[in-house]
Amino acid sequence: METEIRVLGEADRPALERYLKNEPCGMALRGYILKDGVTPKYGVYAGALEGGEVVSLTAFLGTTFHLAAPSSLEKLLSAMTAAKGGVLHQINGPTSQVTRTLAWMDAPDVRTVVNSRDQLFVLKLADLQVPSSLGQDGLSWRLATTADQEMQSNWRHDFWVENLGAPPGPRLHENCARLVEGEIAEKLLYILEIAGRPVCTAAFGPALPDAVQVVNVFTPPAERGRAYAKALTAAALLDARSRGVELGVLYTGMENAPAQRTYRALGFQPVDEVTMLVFAEPRPSTPGA
Repeated sequence: METEIRVLGEADRPALERYLKNEPCGMALRGYILKDGVTPKYGVYAGALEGGEVVSLTAFLGTTFHLAAPSSLEKLLSAMTAAKGGVLHQINGPTSQVTRTLAWMDAPDVRTVVNSRDQLFVLKLADLQVPSSLGQDGLSWRLATTADQEMQSNWRHDFWVENLGAPPGPRLHENCARLVEGEIAEKLLYILEIAGRPVCTAAFGPALPDAVQVVNVFTPPAERGRAYAKALTAAALLDARSRGVELGVLYTGMENAPAQRTYRALGFQPVDEVTMLVFAEPRPSTPGA
């Protein structure tokens, strides 16, 4: 069957959504499409189509490449950047595709401030293994409120430094505060408490009608070793399941054995390896620049 490579438009939205629903690495893209449509002012989607169905995809949104392209990657990158030029700050996608994209850009050794390699896990929420710790006396969970803004911003800063290698400081604090503010407003940020004391946090990003992605699970060092992350992740997923959500997705570091054990115990299974790169300096999005 002949493959068509082109920039996608709003008429392609049903085919694009069908494709991404079966691509766990495309959860973020599903969230963007839900908010902005297929032709947002700040970016483009390029797809490989066979018989009218999308079979591979790249997107250039804002200053970030998003990759969900098991085939025709380089052709999609060429079509995408021909439609939208500009500065590139970040690449997200399966690790093998990120590596090929850097080679396509002739930038295999580009300097980065974040180079996070993670295992991608998925779980059908009907198969969620609920830990007994959720029944522990004094243990409870709730959605974060504006009163939690400062604490949660500090925790998010520490999470990004510890898990993603982000440079600490005021700029990161500012970015984290903005993210946390949005999550509180959209009721996506969860807190676990023991006797009223916050001990763990987690968020959804994005949260779709049929699937949620668990992100930024963080337990402060003094509270670790008590399975709080497992309890809160389960609580958040139970909350989502009660609203009809069917699938959970999350990432955790390739070397983070304790976190991987936690998520496997909840029923998550690994499906891919993914990478997030943030460049030390902005760079042109085209090869050889």
